[in-house]
Amino acid sequence: MRAPRRRPSDAPPERDDLEGYFVGVARRVEERRAEAPLEPAVDTELKAARAALDAGRLAEADERLRALDGLLDARTPEMEMLDRPRGLVGYVPLGDRGVPPESEEEPLANRIRLVGRLASLRASEGTDVREARRELARAQAAYDAGDRPAARAAVDRAHRWLDEGTAGAGTV
Repeated sequence: MRAPRRRPSDAPPERDDLEGYFVGVARRVEERRAEAPLEPAVDTELKAARAALDAGRLAEADERLRALDGLLDARTPEMEMLDRPRGLVGYVPLGDRGVPPESEEEPLANRIRLVGRLASLRASEGTDVREARRELARAQAAYDAGDRPAARAAVDRAHRWLDEGTAGAGTV
């Protein structure tokens, strides 16, 4: 379970902080509502938090927003991690869960880079890797164009070629 979006502190919550927190929680409610129906208590609690905020009862608004945020966390299903590196010791992903990763963290972009390194290794061993490099260039071009299936297919062909070590294996 993740930490609350607002940091707990000894100081009473400030109105501006709570206004922002309210907007964030309300946005989460709408996102969840788009995925599945929510129980009526969620809307009731959100309205009560808004009323407390409008009336200047900041501590009550803070408490209600935290409770609602926790409820939304409990109702949010765990996302299965797909296409992530396996077997890496100490792997710590960058960025927030559910947010598209940067290219340094994106699995397909990493795979293109790693197969490129494998091609360099094979070349240093005296293997002709021109076909694999052509496939990697196709993979990178497809990835840059947003065509993930074509990029995946091209990097698969390059990887297969490098593993099998046979000219033309798996090419189109």
